[in-house]
Amino acid sequence: MPRLFSGLRAAVARAQRRRTQTSADAGLARALHDGVEAAGLAARGLAFYVHDGVVSVYGDVADRAAREALIDVVVEAPGVQRVVDHLRIGGA
Repeated sequence: MPRLFSGLRAAVARAQRRRTQTSADAGLARALHDGVEAAGLAARGLAFYVHDGVVSVYGDVADRAAREALIDVVVEAPGVQRVVDHLRIGGA
């Protein structure tokens, strides 16, 4: 019976870690949207998908300068470990 209890305890701990990571990732995505908006950058269909500090950025920007400015905002945000750029140029 002790194995079942420790196994259950381990499962609960894993679930709590996942929930904490998920809420932290969601908070980082919200902060990135706010940062892009505060910087006055234009992008259409902008979406951030975050997992353990790795940010995938999707959307359309007007040109390379807009893309670089948006990526700079993302890279500088606290908690970002890596950025995967899926932005399309010329669609904003």
